[in-house]
Amino acid sequence: MKFSRLVRLVGALGVAVMAVALARAGSSQEFVEKYPQQARDLLGKIDLTRPGLAAVKAALGRGNPTAACAALLAYYQTNPAGARFRPIDWQNFKNWDAEAMLAGNHNFQNIKGQLPRRPDGFIDWDYIPAGGDLQFPSALTRMGHPGVALRRYHETEERKYLDYVYGNIADFILAQPVPAGEGKEFKIKLGKKNIGWQTLNAALRVRSFINYFYTLQQVEPRDDAGLLLLLNNIRVTAEYLRKQGGHGTSNWDSSEMQSLIQVALAFPEFTDSPAWLERGVAQYKTILRDGIYPDGAQEELATHYGVIAMNSVIDTYRLLKRAGVAQVEGFEHMIRRQLLFYAWTMSPDGTMMTHGDSDNKRGDLRPVITPLAREFEAPEALYIATEGREGIAPQGPASRFFNWSGFTISRNGYDKDSQWSAFNAGPIGTGHTHADQLALQVYNKRMILVAPGRYSYSWAGGWVSQYFHGTRGQNTVMVDGFDQSIPGWNEDRDLPEAERDRKYFLKSTAPLGENEKVVINPEADFYRGRTYNGFRKFAGEKMPGDAAHERAVYYQRGQFWAVVDRITSTQSRTLEAFWHFHPDCQKVEILPDGAVVTRDPDQGNLLVLPIEGNVKLNGTLYKGQEKPFKQGWFSETFNSKVESYDAVYKVEKAPNRAYFGWLLVPFSGEAPPTASARIIMKDSVAWVEVVINGATKRCNLPLGQSPRLVEVKEATK
Repeated sequence: MKFSRLVRLVGALGVAVMAVALARAGSSQEFVEKYPQQARDLLGKIDLTRPGLAAVKAALGRGNPTAACAALLAYYQTNPAGARFRPIDWQNFKNWDAEAMLAGNHNFQNIKGQLPRRPDGFIDWDYIPAGGDLQFPSALTRMGHPGVALRRYHETEERKYLDYVYGNIADFILAQPVPAGEGKEFKIKLGKKNIGWQTLNAALRVRSFINYFYTLQQVEPRDDAGLLLLLNNIRVTAEYLRKQGGHGTSNWDSSEMQSLIQVALAFPEFTDSPAWLERGVAQYKTILRDGIYPDGAQEELATHYGVIAMNSVIDTYRLLKRAGVAQVEGFEHMIRRQLLFYAWTMSPDGTMMTHGDSDNKRGDLRPVITPLAREFEAPEALYIATEGREGIAPQGPASRFFNWSGFTISRNGYDKDSQWSAFNAGPIGTGHTHADQLALQVYNKRMILVAPGRYSYSWAGGWVSQYFHGTRGQNTVMVDGFDQSIPGWNEDRDLPEAERDRKYFLKSTAPLGENEKVVINPEADFYRGRTYNGFRKFAGEKMPGDAAHERAVYYQRGQFWAVVDRITSTQSRTLEAFWHFHPDCQKVEILPDGAVVTRDPDQGNLLVLPIEGNVKLNGTLYKGQEKPFKQGWFSETFNSKVESYDAVYKVEKAPNRAYFGWLLVPFSGEAPPTASARIIMKDSVAWVEVVINGATKRCNLPLGQSPRLVEVKEATK
């Protein structure tokens, strides 16, 4: 049976039978006969002057493309660029449920679905199962799953697994040809079709395809037609990425250019490889200069994606260095800055600081940072990651301010039982943003006050807009039921990027100024920040009038945090302040004096005492509520959530300039300390008197100049 006819019979035959049919039609001759244009394109893009390709050149000289294809595959069995793929490292391939996958059942990011087929018999690669979103077909078309079957074939030698690998790859290539078009508008129009050709998906897929090509060369029996189809698709994808990918400095762009560089170095035989390498390296220099702040944070400020971007920088550096490419200046310096940023910002138990679209269960970063800090000679990062066993102790107090991204980290030591807090007062971030300005996270021997996690990108059911990505899910303040204002994804996209960044304070162009003042001394830290964009429904309706939230924090090292909030508004408002507790905090209660406290035995705990300024705070504890509003949830991983405690303090009819505060006292065991506090506001300086177990401490928290408000009489959209 002919190769092309077999492909058209996908729908009738089903996955397993189709895969067998594809695997049986595997010669170079059938590839040339049934795909003459692809064969011409492939052979026409090979640099025949390179060493080792004489047999390919001779075959083409005789007018024998079949022999040329066979000689090309023979060359790739021993070519120098493929040496790093030999022998096969089977640990590179995931160990998932291969049987379910062969039946068309997939589970991506906790969403399950059985792949349907299109009327033409091919798999519907754009399929979104019930309850899912674009992340399902995105994960599917990144094509990591054939590696599961490939590993299973290695373990069992059952032919059905190898047949599935070739069949599944061929199905995608033939069902999803590269779409025509170019530029920003073309990328937007991809929409819910051709999801596999969204540039990030194409970039991650081509990495899988490179690995499959060199691995399958070493696995018998071989399907030469499938290998040639795969090789040409790698070339097509690289050219697509050269045109469409990497036009910015986001985590998408760094991944896309990493993949383009990877193809260029893995297949230098392609005539376009020098152009791919030049394009990738040039854009990577822009990413290092403009996409990563001098303080080491990635511009999106979503730490989950920042770690991904850091790994992309490191992998790209290693690729270039191994290949002897000289254009790697700047890489090592920026890698050290990134390592230091993520070492400082992770909590003492190694958990990544959660900010923006980030999963709370990212794993312990210490085993990741430790070998990298050794490799790239980052002694302070090494010291923090190893709890002082290696490296060099950072100079000065154990706190740091990152003056471009706006994060302040307070701590009293470097071991896992230390205190730690994270406060963000910088720009919103250029992507993957939450309405979480001025949020405070706190650790006392364990995570206690937390961010909710990213949960999902689907707006179905309101979970994203009304809680996880909105202000209601953050340790900060909501005004009249409106979230902090952040722009919608496509809002004002017609503006020049720099102008849009300035309008919404998405990105810093210089170190932060007086409004984000930070003072770090051996005994205490002080830091402050404010919102700049007003309030609105999450990326929607704008609040009538204007308001600004200011927050100042004083950390008495090893003893307490004093927090002062001031909300300045054009009119009287209802205010809500939120404190979100990690689900491991099982015993949480509100005391008669209005304080909320965790009282888990044999654990680090926290007392949160409201301090009334010129308003009265009324607290309520929530856990796992869905209606009338969502409150009391926590997400560790994508598309998963569990109940957790939220303390919500509400102020009705607050004056135009309302202020109040909080005393956060860490302690161990079940019995909280005896504590009280009061605020005296003089002009824009809050004097806070703190009494803990009879000991008094007075601290001043200057809020700075009052924000200028914009009077808006009507609600606008």
